[in-house]
Amino acid sequence: MADIKAYVVSQGEYLTQIAWRLGFDPDQVWNDPKNADLKSQRKDMDVLCAGDVLYVPADPPPGSPCAGGTTNEYTADVPTLVVGFTLRNGKEPFANEAYVVHGLDDSAANQGSTDGDGKLSITVPILARTLLIELTDKQRFFAAAVGNMDCINTDSGVQMRLYNLGYRCDDDGDWGDAIKAFQQDNGLDPTGVVDDATRSALEAAYGS
Repeated sequence: MADIKAYVVSQGEYLTQIAWRLGFDPDQVWNDPKNADLKSQRKDMDVLCAGDVLYVPADPPPGSPCAGGTTNEYTADVPTLVVGFTLRNGKEPFANEAYVVHGLDDSAANQGSTDGDGKLSITVPILARTLLIELTDKQRFFAAAVGNMDCINTDSGVQMRLYNLGYRCDDDGDWGDAIKAFQQDNGLDPTGVVDDATRSALEAAYGS
């Protein structure tokens, strides 16, 4: 990249979304040497954390031509990405349950059944921030934030995954017992300390 500027990532943002909004190529930015340090910390350019600093092109892309005295029509193709969710009641999955996703179009792609582990995958436009997933037979609703999961190598990322898997902190906000419970359930030494083995097991259990 020639002229660049620093861009501070906000909660819920990820590189593909930022790139489309600001008009640059995400792969080119992610592979630029200026972003090498961040790339070494984050496994996926679309799983970033609030406060991460990206170096992006300083100049906006050229605008679309506009002719005076006439009607100008423009079409924007919004990219999509596949997002996975796992629905649980505590630690028990909602397995093989019919669902429909509200907040998108009414196509057949946005309804179906969870698998045996309570998992489902849907294709969403990158501008989507929140969705509502309904288990139609149980009349249960789940609010889902798109792009809001912090990286696994941060404390907040560990805690968010534990919480969503049904492991909760105590009333004082301490996560020690939750970490021990997860470790014990996954055949690890229940130390209450998040080591590399625990992070790997948590990432595998959560799916990302």
